[in-house]
Amino acid sequence: MNNPAYQTQDTVEARARIRVIYDHGLAMRVSHSIVKIVQHAPASFRFQFEERIADGDSMLELLALAAPCGSIIEATAAGADANEAMPHFLSQLPRDYFEVVE
Repeated sequence: MNNPAYQTQDTVEARARIRVIYDHGLAMRVSHSIVKIVQHAPASFRFQFEERIADGDSMLELLALAAPCGSIIEATAAGADANEAMPHFLSQLPRDYFEVVE
């Protein structure tokens, strides 16, 4: 599920892998669900699919990931409260769109 958080020079990061299970992939509705969760998070979020990276508060960037159904996306929370922000994010993900990968 979550990789252990680690500390870089001055930033804590926490990571998790999530699978898109919505039939239409990372579509507008699915991207909006991510933005709604992270917009008030005490950490910044970024998401990576293949070589593409998106800021969690940008629906346009999330849509540009173009992740189809079944894709695994790497989620990263960064900031002093990343250790708390990631579990909260994962608990808020709509289960009809995503599943957390062990």
